[in-house]
Parts: sequence; structure tokens; C-alpha cells
Amino acid sequence: MAARVRTLACHVAVMILVAAADCAYGEDNVFLVNAKKVYLRNCGDSDSFCSPSTDCETDCCCDIIAPIPINTEVEVQCRAKGQKVSRDPWWLYVYVPSIDEFGWVADFFVECGPRICPALRC
Repeated sequence: MAARVRTLACHVAVMILVAAADCAYGEDNVFLVNAKKVYLRNCGDSDSFCSPSTDCETDCCCDIIAPIPINTEVEVQCRAKGQKVSRDPWWLYVYVPSIDEFGWVADFFVECGPRICPALRC
């Protein structure tokens, strides 16, 4: 009996890990921009980037790539901490299919549910 419980626990743990990976990189990584005047920013790519910021007096000023209209779908690739936007320090590295561009957007402006977007750290 104990062996069956351990085996079941292992299977459940594996399923949870697989589900978490699917949330970050599967079809479940598509979310909507939920505000007006949101901009896709260039702060580097997901492997080599500076802390996302809109403050050009810091060492890293992330230039605007393009505006992202409200209700635009973005595919979240990963997340990193940067300048706080309404007390939310997370920024998302996203792909925007409608303009075929990668870049950074503040997590605060992406509708991912009641918490930060489910993505792995960059």
C-alpha cells in the first residue's frame, strides 16, 4: 500500500511540473493587453537584457518599439523584475503576433488573472 501511495505521489508531482511548464510556454501563454497607451519596449532579449524601465535617466532606457492597442494578444515568453508600475515590479518578455515583434511590456498591463502572469523567470 505504501509503495502505491509513493508511486501515485510521484506521478502527481510529475503532472504538476509538466502543467507548470505548459502554462509558461504552451498554448496557455497567450494573454490580452488590458489598457490603453501600452508600449512594447526594447530592453534586450530574454537572455541578455537590462532591467526594464521607462526612466531614461537610469542606465537602461528601454526605447519604444511600437504601441500595443487594448485587447491585443501577446504570447508571454518569460518575466523579469524591473521598474514598478503601480507597485507591480514584473515585466514580461512577449511576442506580439499582430506586429511580428518581440519586446518587453509591464505585467500590470497584461490580463493574466488575479496575480502575475504564469511565466518562468528570464
